Amino acid sequence: MVLKYEIMSRLRFGFYGEFERNVDHKGRMMLPREFKSYFSEGLIITRGLDDCLEIYTPEEWEKILEKVHQLPQSSEDSRTFVRFFFTNAYFLVPDAQGRIMIPAKLRKIISLKNQVIVAGVGNRIELWNPEAWGKFQTEKLKDYKNSAIQTGI
Repeated sequence: MVLKYEIMSRLRFGFYGEFERNVDHKGRMMLPREFKSYFSEGLIITRGLDDCLEIYTPEEWEKILEKVHQLPQSSEDSRTFVRFFFTNAYFLVPDAQGRIMIPAKLRKIISLKNQVIVAGVGNRIELWNPEAWGKFQTEKLKDYKNSAIQTGI
């Protein structure tokens, strides 16, 4: 019998699905098994653009770095983005059990306590406070159809 994550791993690279995870008193959470193999060498976690954190593979992070290095330093918006994005970025390596320790600074940014929503969103993973995730889904569901139309999907 072929397991779901084995099928997904054969597809073009991407993270899919939504998972609930516990966060222990040290700020550690277990990565979903579907995602563990992508992060054996490490990952980068940073503040997201919405009320979430974003996790990238080193390869995907390199693509972002290339784009960021093209931003004009003369632009105040560019400088502001770069400062927030990079000063909140951390390189982490999962432990033998597949856990990562979410830095306290980042846990505070999204008011993360005992549980976290892990959302696979294509080229990255997002971590959400469960209340914020529920609120986001409720507020944005009505925009889902329009977003699909605007993006041409």
